[in-house]
Amino acid sequence: MTFLNPILAAVGLACIALPILIHILMRRRRSPILWGAMRFLLEAYRQHRRRIRLEQFLLLASRCLLVALIALALGRPVLEAAGGLGGRSAVTLYLLIDNSLAASAQDEGGKPAIDRHRAAAGALLAQLDAAAGDRVAVIALGGPARAVVDPPAVDAGAVSSVLRDLGTTDSAADIPGALRIVASSVQSKDGAQGRPVVAILSDFYAGSADAERRLEALIGPGQKAVTILASAPATTGPTNISIAAVEPERPVLVSRTAGQTQVRVVLRRAGEGIREAAATTVRFSVQADSASGRATPHAAGTLPVRWQPGQAEATAIGSVDLLGAAKSAGASGAAVLIASIDNDAIAGDNTWRRPIEVTRTLRVGVVSPRRIGGARAGVQQFEPADWIRLALEPSEGGRSEGDAEVIEVEPITLDAARLAGLDAAFIARPETLPEGAWKRLKTFADQGGFVLVFPAPGAAVPLWADAMVRDLSLPWTISRQAREWPEGIALSGPPGAPPLSGPGSLLSVIAPELSELARPVRVFRALGVDNAGTPLLVTSDGAPILVAANPGAADEARGVVALGTIAFSFDWTDLQAKPLMVPLIWELVKQGVGAARGSWSALAGDTPAAPPRAAELRGAEGSFKVASGRAESAIRRAGLWRAVDDQGALRGLVVVNADPRAGRTDPQPQGTLGTWLGSASGENVRWLTGSDALGEGGLSTALSGKRDASRWVLPLLIGAMGLALLELALARWFSHATIAPPKEAAA
Repeated sequence: MTFLNPILAAVGLACIALPILIHILMRRRRSPILWGAMRFLLEAYRQHRRRIRLEQFLLLASRCLLVALIALALGRPVLEAAGGLGGRSAVTLYLLIDNSLAASAQDEGGKPAIDRHRAAAGALLAQLDAAAGDRVAVIALGGPARAVVDPPAVDAGAVSSVLRDLGTTDSAADIPGALRIVASSVQSKDGAQGRPVVAILSDFYAGSADAERRLEALIGPGQKAVTILASAPATTGPTNISIAAVEPERPVLVSRTAGQTQVRVVLRRAGEGIREAAATTVRFSVQADSASGRATPHAAGTLPVRWQPGQAEATAIGSVDLLGAAKSAGASGAAVLIASIDNDAIAGDNTWRRPIEVTRTLRVGVVSPRRIGGARAGVQQFEPADWIRLALEPSEGGRSEGDAEVIEVEPITLDAARLAGLDAAFIARPETLPEGAWKRLKTFADQGGFVLVFPAPGAAVPLWADAMVRDLSLPWTISRQAREWPEGIALSGPPGAPPLSGPGSLLSVIAPELSELARPVRVFRALGVDNAGTPLLVTSDGAPILVAANPGAADEARGVVALGTIAFSFDWTDLQAKPLMVPLIWELVKQGVGAARGSWSALAGDTPAAPPRAAELRGAEGSFKVASGRAESAIRRAGLWRAVDDQGALRGLVVVNADPRAGRTDPQPQGTLGTWLGSASGENVRWLTGSDALGEGGLSTALSGKRDASRWVLPLLIGAMGLALLELALARWFSHATIAPPKEAAA
């Protein structure tokens, strides 16, 4: 028990000695004088001695208790749940400090929010008493949450130095993960000592606390209750604009024809300024790979973005000059497209990096048996491979100034060495592939290769389809019989805008013209495909004509396999003789290779994937080992990393961008947050506001609630009054004095 007026309490409790002193003085011995009837009085006293002593003890106890109750009332006691009446019990304090991207938000004075969180943590640390057994642990909320000091330590001074060195991350706050760390510590032997108290120090912006995420219980049955203290959530949020995505239409550039490229940018804004109209300028630059990381970026253009009042997200498309990147990429072919905006409340999410690849030419293997004989036959006898070669090399006499080099591959020679030198593989006659070829194509795709398959003319039953789907781990189900339209049916593009990246983006560049180009095409026969997702091309009645998917598990997202359900034969379709043929094949190659390679990018807080055969990621923030194709630990800071193999050779560039979700500076209702956090502890959250927790009352006040201190005063005073009346009654009763009636007195 603690007191708000400890001096009055001490003086009052000392006054208990007065009744005792009076009692002792009243019992002082005197010299006895014997007289005749004395022996009768002594005999009567001996008979009632026990009762008299009990009466004296009850009177003494009631008078001492009366003084004690008055002293306690004047001292205004604060009774702690954990400490009971024996003083505050030992506390194990878990400091959960928000060092996420939102904690870097600057106030009007230019100070980041994490400074306030550190100050609040220091105030709580100053109130711990090592002599009483208090301990402290520190957990950083920047996702994924990590224990900075755990098991809990006694030395608050050492913890203070750790807090001073705690910097912000570019990831979102991970409160659920932090509470899991607390639960593990509380339930362990190290955390079992002392009353567990969790202090969450954050502004609780929408980017810091996702109240939709489920929180696990901090304790199990029969364990000590955990008290959660939390900073009062911010009521307003600064205006912040984040770059959420940057997607060039061609992630793989051919240096001979590189130039203006369309880039799609997605911006998001939050905070107070969302209610107003505004304008933002996106600046593009390109930086080539450099072992030192100090290559000078080349300016590549700007893109203005205008905001309407209330608009929270904006998508803009503009042209970027990538010719400088193509010239400066060097032998490695690795470069980075950089988009940036002006600094605002949070600077960490104002830059976005996107790896791009620059190559001299795309090597496309056309897998088909070689034609026996010299000159080609007429177009009616063209093989599918002939149409593909014409589409990729439209000039007379071989390759033009285009972007692809066509390499003829005999199916029997399709091995790992031949595939390693290709960027894309067209399977024009899948029925001729030898046993094991589909598995080798799966390895090729896993390493970032693009595989495009078209059926052969006249194949009524595609027996090869089962092996392809099985060995490439594809989700499709291909029917045995082709579907037919004797009169022909028109082509159509899928409804809706294509996605920013992935297999669904292969025709994004020609999407605006796709309907016009597809209108003259007629389809007479096509394979049926189920579980095709969103096809890239369909007939007017919805039958899939071109589908694409990532082989293997969805989270791997490596390689792309595309399947055409029509054969390049006039009894299947006349596509090969229409204007759509050349742009269709070209975009499939260019976009397919880019989508298959992947961007090697991740958000802060993730463990980024690395290029094949990479052993280490090296960057300005240090280095990370690569295991099983990913960094061994999460990277919490945005930046550029060089992926190198065991010999130090570059395998590709990996970028980590700030998590745009963490930049949401919209305030959240305290009631919603209290319910969310309370679901972990099973009791109401106690908000740290003003001096209630960090001021005169100290940590004890925060645990018990300063507002509840005065509630004990009135009951104590009422008890003292009742005890005083009881003492008067007992004193009168125990005196055994009687007053004779007047008549008896007169007689």
